[in-house]
Amino acid sequence: MASTISVFDEEQILNMLARIQQLEKQKMSIFGILLIVMGIALLAFSQLHGGTDFRDFLSGLMMGISVGEMLVGVFIIGRSFTKQ
Repeated sequence: MASTISVFDEEQILNMLARIQQLEKQKMSIFGILLIVMGIALLAFSQLHGGTDFRDFLSGLMMGISVGEMLVGVFIIGRSFTKQ
């Protein structure tokens, strides 16, 4: 069983590191967008419930969680863009 050893020069290594950093930014942006979309969906779902005290409580709880989720998503997206 022969093993292959790849030799890279400094330019190739720097290019690979730059690509890895770019992929990390893209991953964080996608994660932020996903949080915002989930927050909007939860916000819409919270509007469907209500009527009794307990259901109003759950609706308010879902609304609070959705707003928090969207804020975290915006923060993550903003942070990923500022690290360019």
